[in-house]
Amino acid sequence: MHFLSTVHGEHEYDDIVLIVNRLGGGTKLKVHCKTEDDDFGLQILEDGHEVYWWFRRNFFGNTLIYCFLQWKNSPWYTFDAYSRVVSAFHAQVYSMDRDRKLRYHSNGDYSERPGEDRTVPLKPYYGK
Repeated sequence: MHFLSTVHGEHEYDDIVLIVNRLGGGTKLKVHCKTEDDDFGLQILEDGHEVYWWFRRNFFGNTLIYCFLQWKNSPWYTFDAYSRVVSAFHAQVYSMDRDRKLRYHSNGDYSERPGEDRTVPLKPYYGK
């Protein structure tokens, strides 16, 4: 089982977005996430690897992090990875799975076991 766990106050940032590549077969996952003000850069995740970003919400509490994903010869896809107005600490944990579906793990457990996961709709992105 894999859990994302942290103690509030342990970091200077309050929130985290984590993306795990579980495509299988050695397939690499390209991940490029941004906010209106910051570009986190292109990350290429090996199969089974993860990338994460700690951040602090903006003054108004309406930070939006959107990400672009691409693997093998697929087109680029986009989704909103973080959009939150609530002030409590929170983690946004996603995995791109073998069935080519992006899953959101509300309990922070991104193991192979089914849990309180939900599929996140990916929108085709033609701007890259």
